[in-house]
Formats: sequence, C-alpha cells, structure tokens
Amino acid sequence: MTRAIAFIPELKYEKILKRAIKLRSDLFLIPRTDKRATRLADDLKQKGYEIHGGCFIYYEGNLSEDGTLYELFQSYCLSLIFFYSLGRVTCRAYQEIRGNENIVITETQLFIDEYDKFNVDPDDLVTLIYKDIKKIEPVSERVFTQLVNSSFNSLSNAVEFYLLYLSEPQIRTRLLYLSICLESILLNDEGEGISYKLGLRCAHLISNPEKNIIKENIYTEVKNIYNLRSKIIHGSNYRRESEKIISKSLGKTTSELDHILILEKIVKEVFSVIFVNIDMYNDTIADKLGQKMDALMLTVPK
Repeated sequence: MTRAIAFIPELKYEKILKRAIKLRSDLFLIPRTDKRATRLADDLKQKGYEIHGGCFIYYEGNLSEDGTLYELFQSYCLSLIFFYSLGRVTCRAYQEIRGNENIVITETQLFIDEYDKFNVDPDDLVTLIYKDIKKIEPVSERVFTQLVNSSFNSLSNAVEFYLLYLSEPQIRTRLLYLSICLESILLNDEGEGISYKLGLRCAHLISNPEKNIIKENIYTEVKNIYNLRSKIIHGSNYRRESEKIISKSLGKTTSELDHILILEKIVKEVFSVIFVNIDMYNDTIADKLGQKMDALMLTVPK
C-alpha cells in the first residue's frame, strides 16, 4: 500500500473544506487542518516557501509499477485542466508516507524552479465543483493511463508535449509544443493541405455554441498558428508573420503572447472532448480521429 500527500497551489474547492472528500477510490481532497496536510505545509515553510491557498490531495492505494507518485498526482491535475478547459493546475510538492504505527515521512519532492516560490497567476486557478467529481474520475484514469503508457500513441505523445509546454518559458517553443499537441491528435501522415485539414478538423471537433466556440474562428486561429509554426521550424521570419497576423486582424491576436493564449485554449478544448468522450478517446489512441472528423463533416449538415 502506497500513501502520499501532495500540494496543488492552483486548485480551489467551491467552499471551505472541513472534511475529506473522495475524488475516486484512491484519492482524497483533505482540509488544511488534516495532520498530513499540516506536516507538508510546515515542511515547505521550513524550506523557506510561503503557501497561500491551494489544496492538498491524499493518495492511498496500490500504485502500479509503471507509474510514479508524481504522475499519479499530475494526472489528476491534468484531468481538471482538460475537464474544465481552463487553468494550469500542477503538482508542485509531495511527501510519501511510509509505515503504520511509526509514521515515516520521506523527503519532500519539489517540482518548482528557483523563481517559482509557489506563486500562482489568477488565470492558472481552477475551482473544483463537488457535482463534477464523479465526471472527472474517468477522465483522471484515462489521463494517468496515457502518462504511464510505455508504447507510443498519438494521445500520449500530445499529453507529453502539453506537460513540456507547462514548464517552458520561451514563447516560440511553447507555440511549437502546443502545435505538436494538435497535429499529433488530428493529423496522420497527411499529404497536401495540412493546415486546411488541421484547422477544419479542429474547428469541427470543438465547435460549441454554448461555449461561444465558433467554427470559423477556430479554423482561422489554427491556420494562423500553423503558419507561425512552419516559419519557426523552417527558419523563416516568424516575427514578420506574427506582425502580419496582428496588423491585418487575421483572428483575435493583438500581441505575440496572444498566439499562445488562444492556442492553449483551443488545445484544452480538444483534450476536453477527447478525454471526456470514451469513443473520441479510443479513436484518438487508434489514430483514427482525423478520419472520423472528415466522415462527420461529410454527413452532418453545416
């Protein structure tokens, strides 16, 4: 039996947490007053870190040999991002608890850089709603499966590059990582018209009037990003292409950073559709999602 406690600084709960809440059979959201959470918080404080807000997640279960505690906690964090299509929730510290009567706490594992200090941008926050917990459970299990997957498939590849994106500071590299996420999921040894196919498939997959996600807008933004991605890879003038998109209002971009923010939102929506819908999930793993989108576009009226 493996036991561990993790701190998730970007996670909020919808109300003041007074008791443990079961997230799934082996994961629990526990209050700050719980002794396990208090021990981790005190240790972080002794190490010089001030933590404000955030939540503590406790794990108790039989961890598979293929997975690590970090992957387990991070998979739940990613499931929240994908389910809600917002935020940048991450596991930034955890302690493993060993022994029964004489509790032994292992050294706290930190996943921060020297400038981090557990700071949280308001845009990174995600609020967990109690009624959503059951819906998130299968999403977290699918994400964990892809994180620990030892054989290649397009979805595990996309998740891997999304994790790289979360820790990458350079704008152009971040854009490339997000582009790889979309291409890995929606393209499969395509010939000509790659940007057209990518934009059209992505637009059809995530368009949703209730979320104000308009097909034409998604198509335009994805094509813009693909053009920028191509400029970067082929050593062309990326900045000139970026300024062209901004100056001619070819989308909603008003600054270089907007390329990332817009694309990140699109990628999150794509992950949301795939991980929430089991059929889409299976099609993506089998590298059939792009072809399925093509078939749907031919049979469903505009």
